[in-house]
Amino acid sequence: MASRAPAMLRVGVLAILAFAAFPTLARAVHTFDGDIMVGNARGGSMSVAGVPPTIADGYEVGGLVSGDVVRMIFPCPAIRAHATQSGSQVASCLGNYVEITSSGATVVFFPATFGLATGLPDTRISVNGLIEHAIRYTSVDLICEPAGPGRVTAFDFNRFRQSFLGNTSDPACDFLSDGAVDAFDFNLFRREYLCSGPGVVCEQTQCDCPANCPPPSLAR
Repeated sequence: MASRAPAMLRVGVLAILAFAAFPTLARAVHTFDGDIMVGNARGGSMSVAGVPPTIADGYEVGGLVSGDVVRMIFPCPAIRAHATQSGSQVASCLGNYVEITSSGATVVFFPATFGLATGLPDTRISVNGLIEHAIRYTSVDLICEPAGPGRVTAFDFNRFRQSFLGNTSDPACDFLSDGAVDAFDFNLFRREYLCSGPGVVCEQTQCDCPANCPPPSLAR
């Protein structure tokens, strides 16, 4: 029995050394706020009756520690990040993502974007450079403005009207990703289209138009 003790001790020491050599084994489990999100031109909350909390309250990523870098990476050229964002969000036109550096256990995204979504789960979320989740993402700001800042204008209204009155299966205007462009999508669009008021932010600076897509090495 005594002869087995040194062997067991060696096994224990090797296990400790292996754990130290591969710290990713202890990587935190991150939480993600569902599989859909909607952005707008201004990068702000869209509290409208009938929309899921994720859209109204922002897309939350949890299980973080201070200093974690979380990115929402958009599929180019379908969806493009605006150059400027609200709050602690920072955008990269070159990488086509919106980034938040956490100061605690959670971060919340309200991305400012434009583009025509595909309906696929092709927007990815990474934590510290590692892709961990994918969601279906749509943007109420549909069309890149030919000049000036990005905001929901008559160009977007005309594009949404075509889908609402005709192509009701259009994924770009099916903001709630429920299979149809309906009254709920109309209410969401109307809120952004009519955005106004003293001190109300309704726009952000656009990235390049048309899109100049990033190389794959930056899209993570």
